[in-house]
Amino acid sequence: MTKHTSNTVTDVILMNEYSSAQAVCEETRTYGFKKGAGEQSPVPIRLRTSDWAEFRVSDYLRDAPEGVIEDLARTIMARIRGCGGDYTDRATAWLTAPEFSEAHRPVYLERDERAGSREGEHKSIGASLGRLEDLGLIWRDPSIDIRWSREEERGSAARSSVLMRLIVVDRALDSDDVPDSALDLAVLKHLALIRAGFLAEPMRRDREVEDALSRYPGFDGTIEWMEDHGLSL
Repeated sequence: MTKHTSNTVTDVILMNEYSSAQAVCEETRTYGFKKGAGEQSPVPIRLRTSDWAEFRVSDYLRDAPEGVIEDLARTIMARIRGCGGDYTDRATAWLTAPEFSEAHRPVYLERDERAGSREGEHKSIGASLGRLEDLGLIWRDPSIDIRWSREEERGSAARSSVLMRLIVVDRALDSDDVPDSALDLAVLKHLALIRAGFLAEPMRRDREVEDALSRYPGFDGTIEWMEDHGLSL
């Protein structure tokens, strides 16, 4: 363990030598914590609060510039203390750049045991994208990866990660008994979520998604079919 002292932090214990963990810790005193500890972790940044702050910095941020880590630390602690905390332009640009998802999506997929292949047995994601494109509802974005789940999950028709630019469609939709419109709506919703972006305000994001879905022909009938078969958007 290494003890580090700076103008803004005293008695900070680092659990490893990663500069990213150190950068996070250096912000603790500014926001009123008496002590901070940081370590590298395979999970997103998280924080245990009281007078003592424990940070677990995601290894997806291993290659982040130190300034980005510092910005994220300030944002998180400002939000905890109730004094604002918008993501900086620098942090947002780094997290949302296509290079971020391209570099880290393979590891993300290795850890996601439910995500499967891009090819279906009965339905085609590519054909769904073509239909949505013909309707003028989307434009092709090669940086977004769309896959089927390994098994039927029977709940939400699809799920997505905005930062990883990844959509996983429930294998339950990969059936000749499922109308193409159900697959189309599942894909359309999550494309709209990703298009809305990482920083979208919840109300604005919801409006954009609802607007995209409402323009799909036969929306109401498809939703009714999905509800009857235990699926939801």
